[in-house]
Amino acid sequence: MKIRRYIAVAALALLGMAVAALPAAQDAAAKAAKEQKLLAVLGSDAPLFDKARACQQLAVVGSKKAVPALAKLLGDKSLGDYARFALEPIDDPSVDTALRQAMGKLEGRGLAGVVNSIGVRRDAKAVGGLKKLVSEPAKGAAPQALAALGRIATDEAIETIRQTLTKGPAALRMPAADACLAAAQRLSARSKGPEAAKLYDIVRKADVPPHLRTAATYHAILARGPAGMGLLIEQLRAKDPATVGVALRAARKLAGPAVSKTLAAELPKMKPALQVLVIKALVDRGDRIARGEIAVLAASETLEVRLESLKALGRIGDASAVVVLAKAAGAGGKEAAVARGSLRILKAPGTGAAILAGMKRAKGEVRIEMINVLADRRYTAATPVLLNEATAADSEITKATFKALGVLGGAKDIPAMLKLLADLRGDSASQAETAIVRMAARGADPAKRADAVLAALGSTKKAALRASLVRVLGRIGGKKAYDAVAAAARDPEPDVTDAGIRALAAWPDGRAEAILLDLARNVPDRTHRVLALRGYVRVLGLATDRQPQEAARKYAELIALVADADSGKLVLSGLAKVAHGDALKLAMEQVGNPAVRAEAGLAAVSIARLTMGADRKAVRAAMEKLLAVSKNKAITAEARKIIQQIDKFADAITAWRVTGPYMKTGLKYNQLFDVAFEPEKPKPKGVQWRALAAGTDPKRPWILDLLKAIGGEQQAAYALTWVHSDKAQPARLELGSDDGVKAWLNGRLVHAKSAARAAVPYTDKADITLKAGWNRLMLKITQNVGPWEFCARICGRDGRPLDNIRIDAAHKGD
Repeated sequence: MKIRRYIAVAALALLGMAVAALPAAQDAAAKAAKEQKLLAVLGSDAPLFDKARACQQLAVVGSKKAVPALAKLLGDKSLGDYARFALEPIDDPSVDTALRQAMGKLEGRGLAGVVNSIGVRRDAKAVGGLKKLVSEPAKGAAPQALAALGRIATDEAIETIRQTLTKGPAALRMPAADACLAAAQRLSARSKGPEAAKLYDIVRKADVPPHLRTAATYHAILARGPAGMGLLIEQLRAKDPATVGVALRAARKLAGPAVSKTLAAELPKMKPALQVLVIKALVDRGDRIARGEIAVLAASETLEVRLESLKALGRIGDASAVVVLAKAAGAGGKEAAVARGSLRILKAPGTGAAILAGMKRAKGEVRIEMINVLADRRYTAATPVLLNEATAADSEITKATFKALGVLGGAKDIPAMLKLLADLRGDSASQAETAIVRMAARGADPAKRADAVLAALGSTKKAALRASLVRVLGRIGGKKAYDAVAAAARDPEPDVTDAGIRALAAWPDGRAEAILLDLARNVPDRTHRVLALRGYVRVLGLATDRQPQEAARKYAELIALVADADSGKLVLSGLAKVAHGDALKLAMEQVGNPAVRAEAGLAAVSIARLTMGADRKAVRAAMEKLLAVSKNKAITAEARKIIQQIDKFADAITAWRVTGPYMKTGLKYNQLFDVAFEPEKPKPKGVQWRALAAGTDPKRPWILDLLKAIGGEQQAAYALTWVHSDKAQPARLELGSDDGVKAWLNGRLVHAKSAARAAVPYTDKADITLKAGWNRLMLKITQNVGPWEFCARICGRDGRPLDNIRIDAAHKGD
């Protein structure tokens, strides 16, 4: 009950202070007028609540004029606490006088409260009265009096606390210890560390609860400064974990290099478990003075100590730590991983040079690890040394060296690498090639990245070296490199030819398309024909701007070209990604070929998934045929699903091409709604349309999902399709969108709705007129956050389906 009352009083006080707070520029006259009105409330018959509120506000505006009125209320059971809270912030000696007078008259809870307020104000003149209360515990305010004495912290007050703690009744020992700690803190704040330390010592030796002794010990160490190290070491040697914990906390807090030096000197004398803890504390201190002792412990017999020491050297070690860390890095086990990590993060001056010097001396696994660390640290100064030592007898060291050179070297180092390459074979040559490619990639001018390699190619007749250089050029890329690689593919030297064809097969862009097709048709070697064919299929898939019909035509040429099942399967794997009816027709033709029937079936269902929205009739017919001829359960199951999906489309328009996203920095979706991006312009330029997959949500097959196709937020996209009508006729366009949507028919805006909403089917309706023949329908859909989707259909103005229209997103009317 008392606790709830105290909480309520405090809450009301805070509320009153907030409400009563006056502007900083409030003048003295206004403040005095406010005070007078509040004092009038206290002297009236106003309700208790109003008087309590007046006290709260007097805590803000009250002056010495308010002291008499508030002092009268100190003995009031209901308003005493409010009066105290109002008196405490008033800066006038009369408050202290009033509180001291009340202390001599009150008892019980009221007396305890007044004593607390005296402590808050640190009234030294009250020490005599407070001493008397301590000596008379029966009055019930002795604990509060001790607390107040601890805040006041005069010599007389401190002596009273000390006497009570050491010779007083057991009931007051704990509050006396609290008061002693408070007094010691006051002394520390006054820069009286030695005096404070004496008080802390009294508490830590007193018969009080452990938490008080622990706190006193911690502060006793800090109060002594560097002289506290003796006490700190004493605590570290204790058997009690809590005592050791206190010492470790103090070790992190106590300032000065002498502290770290003393701790480091103690390290060898400690047990392993404590060594681990002290090493962590030394690292947290950030003093490098202990690195020598920690380096010695890196060879400890105890694994945990070794690991912690190695970890610490990465944080506070200097260049001399490299030797220790390098040895551990090559030793294997847990230490190796920790040491490698420390070598990578060690920031002391000269570390890179020390690691490089250590690498020169090291052998085997240690040497390899040092090379790896140099690369991880991006220590480019190591490049000349690594170039000189790249052809080591140990193949693993050679591998690590070339890997590091690929990270550290630049374009200026390529000529030196090319000289090395001339004498390399096998894996070493391959590793050197990779390093050269990586170096070239860091060249500032992309057009010149292959120049050094091209020069080397033109100046040598060695077949093995020329083949190696062709492989490098194939990975660097660019027009100059392509020309050289294309020539190499027809070189009379077999190794050079092989390198050229393989490089072309892996060429990163569509530049190699024509030559790969020619090689697939005409090269005599079967392996090379297969490589060229694979490369050609891959390159076909890279051209995202190619019209699907054109891609299908090229695959048809390939199907006619290949003579073996493996090649046929390869072609069908690429064909499976072409979203066009001609591609589906081609796949279905191959279903009749027993050698590739399964692959053709897989390609057919894949293409059907992509095109079922655009040509439902043809896709359905193909899937029904597949059900009739295929014995593959997985393929027939997919075919059935596609047919079921088509049946659910009803009269929704599911054949669309899409472009986007379109956005502008700082504009949200609703602002983008009225921005005319390129697709809206009369003669749009550079707009790339691509097929939009339909039926991606089996539960809502009529929904077109832009989030899956494009992704993102605060942007817009455009969807395009063509509607063929047998005759000119009135119709209705019905839409649902998430979020806003605009619609143009034959270039004329027919509907616009900017909103943040879910796509509810066909909630928007617009009367339109279809012309005879093809009609261009384009939508703009904005995206806020979350789902991004739409649905559409065209029906009669009475809502009934129109049987004399058809949809084709691939029509070339635009």
